Formats: sequence, structure tokens, C-alpha cells
Amino acid sequence: MNNKISFQHSLDAMVRQIDVQELLQICKKNSTLVDSYRQWKARLKAAAEQEQLMKALVQEIISSADYQKWLAREQKKDMRRKHKRIPADDGKRAKLFVASLKQSLPAVIPSAVFTEGKNSWGKTGIWRLQEQAHLTGLVTLDLDHLPNAAEVAEQWKATSDFAAMGIVWIFITPGGEGVKVVFKARMEWGNLQDNAYEMAEQLGVLKYADASCKNADHTHFTPKAEDIVYVDWDGLMNYQNPDYEARYGEMYRKGGSGPTQQKWQDYEASRSVRKPDGETSAKKSLASGQVTCGQEQKEHKLLTEYHGVPLINIARKLVELMGNPLPGDRHARMMKMGRMLASIVDNDAPSLTALMSQLDFVREIVNERGEDVERHMRYICEHPSSAGISAKLKEALLSLGIVLTPEQELVSPTSALPVNRWADEIEDLMKYFPCLKEACHGVRRELWPSVLFTSAAFMGTLMTRTWYRFYADPTEQCRLNYAVMVIGDPGAGKRFAKRLYMLFCEPIKEADKLGTEAENRYKQEVKRRGTSSKEQKESGLSQPEAIVRDNGPRTSNSVFIRHMLNATEEINGEPWHLHLITFDAELDNTIRLSKQGGWINRDVLELKQFHNEEDSQSYANLDAVNGSFYVYWNYIYTGTLLALHKKVTEGNFGSGLATRLAVIPAPPSDFKMIPLRTATEEDRTADETLRQWAYRLDQRQGELPLWPLVEHVWKWCDMRMEIAGFNQSRSDEMLIKRIPYYGLNISAPFIDMRHWEEREKTGTYEIDDIDRRLCSLVLEIQYACQHFYFGSYASKYFEDQANDACIERRHTSRFAECFRRLPETFSTEVFTQTFGYANQNSAQKTLMRFLEDRYIDRTKRGEYKKLRQELT
Repeated sequence: MNNKISFQHSLDAMVRQIDVQELLQICKKNSTLVDSYRQWKARLKAAAEQEQLMKALVQEIISSADYQKWLAREQKKDMRRKHKRIPADDGKRAKLFVASLKQSLPAVIPSAVFTEGKNSWGKTGIWRLQEQAHLTGLVTLDLDHLPNAAEVAEQWKATSDFAAMGIVWIFITPGGEGVKVVFKARMEWGNLQDNAYEMAEQLGVLKYADASCKNADHTHFTPKAEDIVYVDWDGLMNYQNPDYEARYGEMYRKGGSGPTQQKWQDYEASRSVRKPDGETSAKKSLASGQVTCGQEQKEHKLLTEYHGVPLINIARKLVELMGNPLPGDRHARMMKMGRMLASIVDNDAPSLTALMSQLDFVREIVNERGEDVERHMRYICEHPSSAGISAKLKEALLSLGIVLTPEQELVSPTSALPVNRWADEIEDLMKYFPCLKEACHGVRRELWPSVLFTSAAFMGTLMTRTWYRFYADPTEQCRLNYAVMVIGDPGAGKRFAKRLYMLFCEPIKEADKLGTEAENRYKQEVKRRGTSSKEQKESGLSQPEAIVRDNGPRTSNSVFIRHMLNATEEINGEPWHLHLITFDAELDNTIRLSKQGGWINRDVLELKQFHNEEDSQSYANLDAVNGSFYVYWNYIYTGTLLALHKKVTEGNFGSGLATRLAVIPAPPSDFKMIPLRTATEEDRTADETLRQWAYRLDQRQGELPLWPLVEHVWKWCDMRMEIAGFNQSRSDEMLIKRIPYYGLNISAPFIDMRHWEEREKTGTYEIDDIDRRLCSLVLEIQYACQHFYFGSYASKYFEDQANDACIERRHTSRFAECFRRLPETFSTEVFTQTFGYANQNSAQKTLMRFLEDRYIDRTKRGEYKKLRQELT
């Protein structure tokens, strides 16, 4: 007889076997800690809605000796962590301390015994690893948030024959709001998850059954002795079913832990992901008015395969290729892998959550600190990336026999962006804002968000004589600056931008004629004099100070800067710089020109135009303008995704160009032809309306009364900064910062036209909720598109920064800590895993450096020994 059960004293300890006496002793010792945890938890819950009471309670908690000891330990750990766990806020710290009381309890694993293996640090021992788990034949049914848990368990005791049902242990969870039921699995019921659902159904508590039942290696915190409702010690400690292990063990170790019975597969597919409080996602959305009637019952089918291969196999192959993360890197690895895998689960948050929750290192941080995997995966899916399937994921797929087409490799579909919902909102706003309906006329709905941004950029350029105050510096006159790119496949309908350019820029082109003619006359005269010795003796020619604001992509830098300096007017007695404008229907053309000839290095000006920053040049070329100047220039380009990826790359992302751009998608037409129609009076009316407004906007000048809208975008930004801070997402912080400018700059022309008559009568106008609604839509579009096109670049940028800080300088603490953890003798594989390199080739450079510096020595091919214990 075994008379033992698998046990962990702490969640990062090795697994060992304990007997009945030791388990009983542990449960008796738990009493004080469990009571303390429940008391603090109940008081926090009671004080949740009372601010003063909560403050007093937090103060009481942080003043306790137990809290001070805990905080000292965690702060010491934080010094070694890449991602800090301990927040600065006392309230959050207090709640984390209370949660740690439960997590400090010892745990048992009734459903498995474990054989020796290597953990994520490469250390050999008996660890709680799925691939080393062997099934005992016991199942642990985990019932979460069961109302009146203790009363329900006692009722079972009075009405059920536990022995006949195969139940060997029932206890109340340390939190007091759940019940654990350990019972003998029935072969005919199926695997662990099938059995758990069957038992839950027999007990009448199916809706409270936690999906973690399927994990034989899942830990269960030990209860206090008084919370043991029923126990059959012999059945709990001695039961072994070799037949059950033979039938389901290998399947489990390879990741096959989902239900096998059709009945329970259908049940899992139909139920929503359960929230921590037992309420479904659909119910919460319904309660908040975010879903329509009937959505609560909508079925959700979790994705489990990709090209016929189980998703868990793909995820585990990815872990194998990337190496197991060190304890301080697990959150970052979870987020990185989540972004990779989102591309093959259609950005479906429940499917991604279910997948990531099966990975060992993710389960570790869930058990250790209650990591909210669902919230993080939902965040990833709500901010999809266009980077497509990563090289590392492609490598994992290829190793599993999945060969992708070029289209599948390139990019996640733009359908991840809610362009149709944005179009619905634009359509509803057309009745309020002049030119919005006319600008969208004849353009398919999916392109309306692009029309909104493009038309606003042209109209804002016409309003170059206006300005507003912004919260970054309320003393500064903030101008209407735009850098807009419409990105889509060839033939996606981006030609609408040319129509808007021709109509809105007509006043600028008309005014430019005088300057262009003057420049051409000057050139002709210079040429004529150059061919006649008599005319060379005439008085010198003065280059005309012509105003030419429309500068195409073939304008040389010298001419461009001269035009920028010349484009000034006197407004209210002061010189005022007018914006130049560039439109190009082929972004590839602009990129090509920026690498050669007179347009070369225009990317510097592209960066400085967004905040009208100062630039300067000093060339020997006689035609070049020397000196300092401020950049007033708006540009609108259309192009393909390939062109965008040439323009903004992973390598140049840190330049700041990406966060200055408004990149709006032109989704594919889904094989639909454009309507077959002839020109109508409605077409002519729409064009004439836009043309008339263009001339009116070209005369607009003065301060725009947008301060209430500035307050609106500040609140929007503040809320998302708080979320970014909570997520510790530096990438989100970077992408958020310039979005408020677009919320104002895109909205401003439409809002100003809407209140035109009011301003004519009173000299100003009041911002109202309709204006804020348009602004909020613009903010949402820009935020979503920033994440879609540049989210993966931003994340990689900060990951590379962290890697540079931790690895490039070998005397840094994490690098030294990795070296310290190396065993006395180790293989290249162990070294790669310990240092967190993606593969052995990446680790070779560091190995060679250690060999040269005599920190290690090679014993044989692929094997090394340490010559020192610490890095100096």
C-alpha cells in the first residue's frame, strides 16, 4: 500500500509524498492562517463601497507585523524581477498581502504522482510537470463560488452515499466560498474533465465546476482540519488505478486534457468563459448594456486546432523553441506568446485564454500570485497587431508539418478592426457634421474611417491660420498638424483620396499659380541670360519669394524648404507660417524618392512636422537655403501594407514616426465589384458642396474654442494611461501619448463647420456632447489602428531594451543571477534555458565570451564546467 499523497510545501518546491499523519498535522496548523485570510478577505469585501472604511482597514493591514514581514520579503524579490510585482499604492499592496496568505498554504495533488524531470531552470528533481505526471485514478472536482458552500456540503453528507459514489474526500476551500470533492474516476465516464462534469451534475452543482479539474497536476491548497466535511483516508492515500493511467495517462501528458465525451465537449463549447465571481462574460456585458437582447445565450465555440494540429501542441513547441522563461520573465513571455498565438486563433480571447492557461509556466504564475490570464489575453485580442505570423511561430508550425501560404504568413486580416461599426457611427454622425456625408459619397462603407481622417487632414490644412490650446503647454499656440496614411491592397478603393485632394486643395492650387509662374519665369530668365554674353551684363536677378504650398513628392529639399520659409502671412500684425501639403497616391513612390536625389532624407522633416519643431541646414550648394526654420507641413499618402512596412520597420520604430502617424485601413472589397453607375446630379452636388466649404475654410483664422474638447481627450488619455500602468505596459504608454492630438485635429474642422453660423453670430461656440461623440470615435479609431499596425513593434522595442539592459552588460544583476544558477557542469541546452535565449545558436556568443574570460571551461563538445561561482 502506498499510504501517501503528492504534496508541495510551496508552489515552487519539489513534489514529495506525505502520509496521513503529516497531512492531518498540516491541516491542524492551517487553522490560524485560514481564519486570518478569511477575516481580512471578508472585511475587504465589506469595505469595498465605503471609502473611509477602506482607508482605515488598509492602514490597519499595513501596520500589522505580518504585513511588514511579507513586504520586506517581496521587495527583496522585486529587486531581482524584470517586471515588478509590488505596486506603489498601499491599497493594492494590502490586497496583495491578503491574497498571499492563501498562496502561502501547502498544497496537495491527489490526481497524480510524478517522476523525475527538469524544471524551467534545468534543475533535475521531482517537479509538478504535466509531462512527468502519472494518473492515480482520483479526480478533484473544484467548485468555485458556491453559495453557502459549507451548508451545501453538509446537505450532501445527510442525503448522499459518498462511499457508493466513490467520493474519498470533501473539504471547504481556504477562501470559504468553494468546495473540493475528490473521488475515484470511472473509466466509462471518460477522462478527468469528463468525470468532473459527471460528478458535478450528480451533485447538482454543474455550473460551478471549474475547468481546472482537467489538470491532474493542479495544486489544491490544504484546508484547516475543521473544514474537512468527509474523508476516507484509505481511499485518499492508497487508491491507484493502473488501468485508468494506461487509458488516459499518455494522452494527458501530451496535452489532451479536454473532455472526450461529446456531451461535455458540447457543454464546454456552449458556455461562456467563467469570471472570478462566477458570472459569465455574456451576463456581465448584458448587465452593463453592452450586448443586445439574446446575446446571453449565444454559443461560443472555443478553437482547439489549427490546420488539424492541437493548439496546445503548437504552444508547447513554441515554448520549446523559445526556451523556458526564468521566474522573473514569465509574465513578459506570456504576453509575447499571447500576441504570437492570437494570430492563429482569430484574435478570439476565450480560445487564447484557454490555450495559454494550459502552459506550465503560465499555471505557475496563476498559482503563485493569481495572474489574471483572461484579462491579459482579452487585452491582446482587443488590440490586434498587423505584424502577421512571427518567424518563431512559423518555425514551430513548420516543425509540426504545417506549411502556410504567403497570404497566411503576411498579416492578420483587417477584419480584426471593427471598421463596419465605425462606419455605422460615421453614418449616424452625418446628419450633424457638414461635408461628412459628401466626403463619403460614392465610397464603400468600409473605407469611411479612412475618408474621415483624410478629409479632415485636407480641411485642417486649409484652416492653417487657426490654432488652439493644448494641455501639454497651454501657453503655446497648437496647430492643426497631420500625417495620414491610408493602407490597403491594390484596388481596395484608395482612389477616393485623390478626389478629396482635388476638391479640397483647389483653393491652395489656385493661390499657388502666381508663385509657380513667378518661379518658372525666373528659371527661364536665368537660362536665357546664361546663353547670351550681352545679357549677362544686365543687373542681377532676384529669386522670387513665391508662396507655393502644394509640394508634390518630386519637390527637392532645397525648393521645399524655400517654399516653407516663403509661406508666411501677416495675421494680427504677426508673421504666420502656413502649412505646406503633400499628397501622394503611391507611398512606394515616396519611399523610393526619399532614398535618392533632391528628396533624400525628408524623413527628418516627416518627424518634425507633427509638433512644428525646429530644423536647420547649412550646405555649400548655392541654391540651398541655410539657417534654421520651423517645419509646417502636412502629408497624406495612400499605399500598400508592404510599403508601410518599408516605411516603418522594427528597426526604426524608436524614431517616433509610428506614433506620429494616423494609419487607417482600406480593407479588401471581398470580391465585390464597385457599382456600375453613371454620373448623377447627386455626385455633382456632393463635389460642389466640398468645393464651396474648401474656399470657406481657406479663409478661417483665429483661435478655435476647443478647450472643453481638450479636457475630454485628457480624461480619455488619463483613463488609458491608468490601464497601461496597471498592465505595466510601456508599449501601450508610448502608443497612447499622441493619440489625443488626432482626437482634436481630426475633429476640429468638422466641429468648426458644424458651429459655423453660431460663431458668425457670437464670435465663438460651445462644445457639446455631439462634438465629444465625434472626438471619441476618432480617438477609438486611432487607438485601435496604432495597436493594429504598430503594437507588436512597440512591444518588441521595449523587450529589446530590457534584453539590452540585462544581457549586453554581463555585470548586471539578472545576468549574474543566471550565471550563479548554472550547475557546476552543464550542457549547451541547460545554458540556453537558464539564460532564456531563444535557441542554442543565440547562446553561443555568450558562451564564447565566458570561455575567453575564463569563467567556464569546455570539458567536451557541448559540455562545460564553471571555473568561478560569481561574475565580477
